[in-house]
Amino acid sequence: MNTRINWLRLAPWIYTIGLFVIWEVGVRLSDIPIFILPAPTDIFIAIVKYWSPIWKNSLQTLYTTSLGFLLAVIGGWRSVCSSAGRVRSMPGFTR
Repeated sequence: MNTRINWLRLAPWIYTIGLFVIWEVGVRLSDIPIFILPAPTDIFIAIVKYWSPIWKNSLQTLYTTSLGFLLAVIGGWRSVCSSAGRVRSMPGFTR
């Protein structure tokens, strides 16, 4: 049985956890005000506390972003289709 630890797969997790630990300790030791740089634990507490409005606004943002993306795709597709005949005459165009 191979019991070696695959450090390459664990590296992103170790780095991320280390980053949060350094952030938390740095904020606590430096006594930085919460409105300038909140600690990760303060952010987590706020997410749990305000989950309902965060979720509601996230859904609205998802809807607005999706609609904007769909309109951009439709506009881009129309632009490409309407100028398909002119592309061949552009300088530097090779097929």
